[in-house]
Amino acid sequence: MSWKGLIVEIIRVLWDHGLFCQNPWLQRIHNYWFDYWVEFKAQQTMADVDRQTEELRQPSGVDAPVYTETKEGSTALGGEMRLTAPWHEADNETGL
Repeated sequence: MSWKGLIVEIIRVLWDHGLFCQNPWLQRIHNYWFDYWVEFKAQQTMADVDRQTEELRQPSGVDAPVYTETKEGSTALGGEMRLTAPWHEADNETGL
């Protein structure tokens, strides 16, 4: 965390509350360290995005598909390749 960005964040909170808006020192600090504040806010945002991404990455509970391949075969690339999945077979049994 950049302390310069944090200071600019504090200045902006003070200004949002109507405090020290005309203070020339705070305005200079804000203008000089504004780039650090942008980086500070981007880091906060990306940390929040990372947290949300981890919450979305839950096990699906679906069985993994099964890949089969015949190495030797009648084509130039080899034999037959198949992909089967247990959930697909269940759909066929119910008529979906």
